[in-house]
Amino acid sequence: MGAGASAKDGEKAPDVAAIAAKMDPKDLEGMIKSLDHETSGKLQQALQKGKGVDGACMRRAIWKWDNDTLQEALSEAELEGKAPEGTGLDFLLGKLKFEKDSDKEKADAMMKRVIFMFLQDQVVNQPAYVPPESAKKRCVWLWGEEEVKSALSEIEVKATVPDGKKLLLLEGIDDDAKEKVTDMLGTVGKLFLEDCAQDLKATGEMSK
Repeated sequence: MGAGASAKDGEKAPDVAAIAAKMDPKDLEGMIKSLDHETSGKLQQALQKGKGVDGACMRRAIWKWDNDTLQEALSEAELEGKAPEGTGLDFLLGKLKFEKDSDKEKADAMMKRVIFMFLQDQVVNQPAYVPPESAKKRCVWLWGEEEVKSALSEIEVKATVPDGKKLLLLEGIDDDAKEKVTDMLGTVGKLFLEDCAQDLKATGEMSK
């Protein structure tokens, strides 16, 4: 048997995703970081298909929300009219019909806050969600220094932040600019999840 073999002939290979999902988050993060890019990506995708997908980093995954979860979220937006029936995916695809334009604005503002927290979840909890290729441009936690610099310049905020993960944690951002940055990240995050939702609509899978 070669050195690269992982199981004896006739033996079932271990369920790596299931094993990894039971690991301590810090140990798992360290293990993933030690792998090459391709292997790391494959492991994260396997975890998403296994028990890891609905862990701490996915509790605010709006596209997974059923009507009950959506109604609970919209109740926090203090709408004047009746909240529309539907799913989180319907919201991302723009299918929900609100009785008043002001209610839609309230719902959008509330969802932007949820989405910002979802983005932060991808930094503080591992493994992070692996987005489809079509959405990676707006995937903030994958940004490098240049993408961060460009985004901050658009809202006229001066700060030196090395990558998207640090930006999502608001590291290096002055207190008086944090609200502006948070709002920008919520907007970018909403566009990001809308891109993901369109991919799901087209392919039937939220990640590749």
